[in-house]
Amino acid sequence: MPEIPDPDHQTNDARGSSPNHGLRTHPFNVTLHGLEELDQFSTDAERQAALKEIADEAADLTSKGYWLGVGILVGVTLSVWAGSAWLLTLASWPSAVKEILRWLVMATSFFLTLRWLHRWGAREELREKLLARGVPICIKCGYSLRGATPESTNCPECGQKIDERAAKILASGKNPLE
Repeated sequence: MPEIPDPDHQTNDARGSSPNHGLRTHPFNVTLHGLEELDQFSTDAERQAALKEIADEAADLTSKGYWLGVGILVGVTLSVWAGSAWLLTLASWPSAVKEILRWLVMATSFFLTLRWLHRWGAREELREKLLARGVPICIKCGYSLRGATPESTNCPECGQKIDERAAKILASGKNPLE
């Protein structure tokens, strides 16, 4: 029996990247969908390696960033829980309706905060990974510097001084897409 092709593995451009950028390999990576930096990787394998490195760094229980994120998530969730409890005392609804609303508001705030925390810093991390892989990119705004000349000193998009690593890539004349 012939296999039915998986639409997530079809290519959408000349570099062979999948339409979802391989974001389905980890459930939290779905929150990174739409980041332009993901399009800058020359292969899906490089993109996946960068995403795995970022996930491993984020899951490091010894890092301050991990515990800062946990603290923010707990703080926001508890604040919303207490605030919604107080606000719902003003309503004259049945207690079951109030409890359902409070749980819905708390769950929504939890997942929105979790998504924000997951995306927080992801752009900068992806830019660092791109530079490490030889892709010239502005570290501040994410503008692709592939067409810039080695004499360029500032990003044409934001005016930021071109990062030393990106300048070295431009000076080498290597195009990661070739």
